[in-house]
Amino acid sequence: MGWFHLTWKDLRLQMRDRRSLAVLLILPLIFISIIGLSTGKLLGWRASNQVIQVAWVDRDGGELAKRLQAKLAEKGDIQVISYPDTVTAKRDVFNGKATMSLTIGPEFQKRIDELELRDFFTRKVGKGKLAKGLTSLDVEVETKASWSWVSKLVSNNLYSLTMDEVFPTVAKRHNLGRVLIRNMEAAAEEEDAESPNPPTTSEPPSVKLEASVAEGRSAKATIYDRLVPGFTVMFTFFLVNVMARSFIAERDLGTLRRLRIAPLTPAGLLIGKTLPYLLVSLLQSAALFVFGRMSYGMTWGEQPLLLLPIIFCTSLAATSLGLLIATSVRTDSQVASYSNLIVITTAGIGGCFVPRDWMPELMKEISVITPHSWSLIAYLEAMTNPQPDVAVIAQSCLVLLGFSALFFAAGCWRFRSLA
Repeated sequence: MGWFHLTWKDLRLQMRDRRSLAVLLILPLIFISIIGLSTGKLLGWRASNQVIQVAWVDRDGGELAKRLQAKLAEKGDIQVISYPDTVTAKRDVFNGKATMSLTIGPEFQKRIDELELRDFFTRKVGKGKLAKGLTSLDVEVETKASWSWVSKLVSNNLYSLTMDEVFPTVAKRHNLGRVLIRNMEAAAEEEDAESPNPPTTSEPPSVKLEASVAEGRSAKATIYDRLVPGFTVMFTFFLVNVMARSFIAERDLGTLRRLRIAPLTPAGLLIGKTLPYLLVSLLQSAALFVFGRMSYGMTWGEQPLLLLPIIFCTSLAATSLGLLIATSVRTDSQVASYSNLIVITTAGIGGCFVPRDWMPELMKEISVITPHSWSLIAYLEAMTNPQPDVAVIAQSCLVLLGFSALFFAAGCWRFRSLA
């Protein structure tokens, strides 16, 4: 009997155990689907929590306020909803029906008309009629504490739009401003005349709501490019439960004792016992990535082939850890307690629950003691960096191979004490 016969035997047994397959393959899909529904994005469906809903109350009624409302509504991911009064708007904000409320007060146009050219230059030092931003223009912003950062983005965007609309008008009231604007217009006309390309009409620049992703990663990367790999890695390591119970069952039946006296080296025996679970783990990871692509539009990165060594090294580390745990536990109760504790704890430390980008620096440094962390580093580099650094991926894969070798060697050493 060779190790491949043992692998084929265990693989067939694993295929017959439909409950284990359901846990390893179907449960992760269901879990990620629940996350997708909870966050409001699944199979192209987009829920209201994916859009910034602005409750707009216009108590001014002027042309400028209407133009600003229209321009803000043109921004992506913003839905501007007109409300009759501030009380109703605030109630919907705190009931969760709107993200924030913006009330244009009755003094808005009047305060705009009172602006002087110097106010635009002194506002940065906290002086003048624009010292308090939108509040200076009789604009009130309300939101819940959890959405304060979104409120600031939208408020800054509205403030920028207001300045773009108002500055030319205020500047033309003064001789210096008129001269400045004429010179700028003349310079722009000269540049257009000298340019080989025809001029194009574009709106004035404003504060963008799209947050750029740190460390050079593509801004088009979504939260699902972090969640799906995180849960994929976590469920890959859940394989240790199945492996441990398989070892215990064969030991109780006496099969493991008979295998030890077969013409197989201990390493060959353990390789034959581990390979079926490695194949199942590879199938599981591939299924989750395909599911993430189909369900969420998750990117596979600019070079999808880079995912293959990461998937293989992650699965190898998971099955090697499964071997170590399988050769260490003695009873089903130990499997339920020890393995679940190890899997859930290392997944939390490694960044499977919370994306690594959200973790404080101390936790990032601690997380590298787990194979989960190195797997996620490689996945994020391959999937979200427009120009993946192959050296980072190679380093992560080498570390994962190191974890695999360590776990397998420890498993071989523990195997000697099995009865």
